[in-house]
Order: sequence, then structure tokens, then C-alpha cells
Amino acid sequence: MLPQARLKSPLPSLRRLELIRRCVLAPGLALLVGACSASVGPPSPPSVFNDPGPLAGDRYMSSLTRLTTDGDNGEAYFSADGAKLIFQSNRGEQACDKIWTMNIDGSGKRMVSPERGAHTCSYFLPDGESVVFASTSHLEGECPVKTEVPGEHYVWPLYPFDIYSARSDGSELVRLTDNPGYDAEPIVSADGKSIVFGSKREGDFDIYTMDVDGRNVRRLTDREGYDGGPWFSPDGSKIAWRAWHPETEEGRAKWRGCMEGDYIVPFPLDLWVMDTDGGNKMRLTRNGATNWAPSWHPDGRRMVFSSNMDDWRADIGRFGHNFELYLIDADGGGLERITHNDVFDSFPMFSADGSKLVFGSNRNAAKPRATDVFIADWVEPQRPVRHEIHHELEVRLDPAEGRVSVVDEVTLPPGFEQEFRFALHRGLQVRSTTAGVLLRKLAEDGEAALRLAYLYVSLQQYESSVAQVKVITAQSWLPYVLSTSTG
Repeated sequence: MLPQARLKSPLPSLRRLELIRRCVLAPGLALLVGACSASVGPPSPPSVFNDPGPLAGDRYMSSLTRLTTDGDNGEAYFSADGAKLIFQSNRGEQACDKIWTMNIDGSGKRMVSPERGAHTCSYFLPDGESVVFASTSHLEGECPVKTEVPGEHYVWPLYPFDIYSARSDGSELVRLTDNPGYDAEPIVSADGKSIVFGSKREGDFDIYTMDVDGRNVRRLTDREGYDGGPWFSPDGSKIAWRAWHPETEEGRAKWRGCMEGDYIVPFPLDLWVMDTDGGNKMRLTRNGATNWAPSWHPDGRRMVFSSNMDDWRADIGRFGHNFELYLIDADGGGLERITHNDVFDSFPMFSADGSKLVFGSNRNAAKPRATDVFIADWVEPQRPVRHEIHHELEVRLDPAEGRVSVVDEVTLPPGFEQEFRFALHRGLQVRSTTAGVLLRKLAEDGEAALRLAYLYVSLQQYESSVAQVKVITAQSWLPYVLSTSTG
């Protein structure tokens, strides 16, 4: 489900709210509910998005292209080979979302879900030949009955979705779960053996795994509250998800009312990470905002997600509806904002090679209340590189010459020589001169090494120089902060 995406617009109508996918517990706009046909739809040519306003502050993205133009569109996710996207859409002004596939240039759009029912949360299997998604096609009627809760402006209905698999052309539909409650949000592991998903099957909203054929269901979370939107890490060892756990009796009472009524109202969300067996749960964010839609960078060390953390509205005493994209390390560090605009950005996913980023956004000025799928080239940010550097210092006194020689042999990772030379010269103190530094590259056991010879230190500075050498050695400082001088 989409948090509310329009800053200066009223909440969407109940018709639009009935969609609700990989749901976030934030005020929002439910994504589409579109009709479909089993045939390939007419191609919608992609358009390069050249509006300099929303793009002006975006980081690490280039060649931003809009891939959809008709209706509301969202949750677009790559196939393993990066050639296709699977997404949900109500294109054609249909009442319920359907699942579609397309090429990454926006061509070849094809509906692959049944015509009856609402559909959400789709994903490719690694072979690209099969897909999974959640559907209400097993229920009577075209779309689920709308949910209304008196006194609530926004409600996310927990429709009785079940999870299905099918061939990538929509054929050979197989029902994987058979649960009267909500089963949705399926993500397939990179080895194609497991599915992680969100479910209300045991009365609370929790995360489960199962085999790709629907067997061996296992519950991973058990705290009272919301745990959803799970995503496997690239190596299959971790799961990222979003959660809210009530900490007051008032919050717990409100949550129980939601579960009894099969709906969710807005709550703040935080990002969490755990092992795929449910162990080692770790909370990554604590900012009071709605942090959601996490997915992993291919390196397995970072995640991209959506949040309204930078849209605090003092006038209303809560966070607003401007969701941006962020990067965060898997340990909760390295938080960095990617997009900078005043419209909704969410549902991000990297291609498997990390070269592209796809996401949903309301950047189309022609229909500001609708969400489209955008794709961009990803320009990897250059971060400081941390290397393990070994060095040995040798100080020699030569009374006859009236000089002190300081020799420091440093072993560095391959390709690090230029960086280190720059840091060395930048780090020398004012009274030092680079003329007193001799650089000789050595070859030892296939490793790149540098010998830094600090020569011609005058005798009158001998005592202070040696003292500093000893301090640096004791604290394992890098040699480029040595104080050297020429005699």
C-alpha cells in the first residue's frame, strides 16, 4: 500500500483505497485496482522525465525515465536478469489492481493475473519463467467489498488475499496458500527455494516463510503489532522488514481493534533486520516517522527504503506525506537521503547488478494524484574506503652526519598507492617538507607496498621526532601524520 502521496490534495476516495499492497501503515493512497485481459496490451512508449524541479536534488541517479502513463501504477520489481519488471496497475480505469509485466524500457506490457479480483505484491522467481503474487480471485465478485471505519480518515483493509504462482505469461495458476485471513507481500529468495510473506493467519500481523511450493510454513515474528513488508537479502541470510509494536495500553487496544476488524490505520513504522530463521532481530531506525518499503542493494550491506522522516509538520504536530528514498547500512549506520523533491517516492528496488533503480513516484505533473513507475541509471556513490594498513618504523641516529633517519615500511592493499601518497603529503605538518620523503614501491608476496623514508631530520629535533614516532607506533596511527623535517 502507498502512504498518501499528495501534499496539497485531499485523501483519495474509498474506491482508490481498496487496493493496498505491500502496505505501509501510513496515511496513504492505495494503489490501483485494475482490470485486465489475458492479451498483450498496446505499448505505452516510455518518456524521459526532464522536469528539473523534482530531479534537481536527486543523488546518484541519471537518465530518469517514466515507464507508465495510464492509471495508477506501483510496486515494480526487476526480474533476476534485469530485463523485465513486474508491477500492479489499474490501467484502463479498472476497479481493482491487476498484475502486469513489461520490459525495462516500458514496452511489451502484458497482464498476467486473473481478470477477477484484486491483485497485489508481485515478484519474479529467479528463472524469470514464473511469478508470484497475492490475489482475491478465489472470492466471488469482481472486487472485495470496501472497508469503512467511522472516525478514521484512512483505512488499509486487510482483504483475504492468498498467494499464487503462475507462469510469467499468466498461465498455470497455482494457489500456494489457503487462509481465510490476509496472506500477501511475497518475496522469493535468490535461490528460488523460499518465499517470505506477511500474514494475519494467527490473529496478529506477522512474517512467515514457506517453501516455494507453499509447504513448510514457519512463523518468524511474534511480538504484538505490525510486522510486514519483508525482503530477503541477496545471499538469503537476512530479512529486512518494517514494524510497529504498541508500547502503551491505549496503543495495544487500538491495534487489537484493527486486527478484529481486519484493517489497519496509520502508525509509525521502523526498519528491522533479522536472520532468515527469525533470530538476531535488530531495529535500525528510531525516528518516529514512517520508514517502509525496504529492499536490499546487491552488495548485501545496504538497503534502500522510503520515509517521511524529513517532513516534520510543526503546524499539525506530525510527519507529513512527502516520502523520499534513502540508503541505510544493514547495521543502521550510513543513513543517506537519495531523492529531494516535494512529491511521493517509494517502492524502490535495485537491479541485480546494481546499475539501475526502479521506484514509484508522483512526479508526473500531468496527473499529480497518480503514481507511475520510474527507472533510472544508478551512479554508485563514492564513499571513503577503509583499508587495513601495516607499517614498521625504524629510527636511526647518525652522530657523524648529525642526522636522524626514520624509515617506515608500509604494506597497503593493491591500487591504494595514489590515495596514500595524496594523504601523506596532505598530512605532513607545516614545518615539514615533502622533499624529505622518499617513496619507493616494493613488491612483496604479490602485495603493493611503499617504503617511506623520512630522511635528514636535524639533530636538534631528534628528541621530539623520536618521541612522536614512539607515540604514533603505540597508537597505531598511520605514518602520514608523522612530523618530519629536512636538515
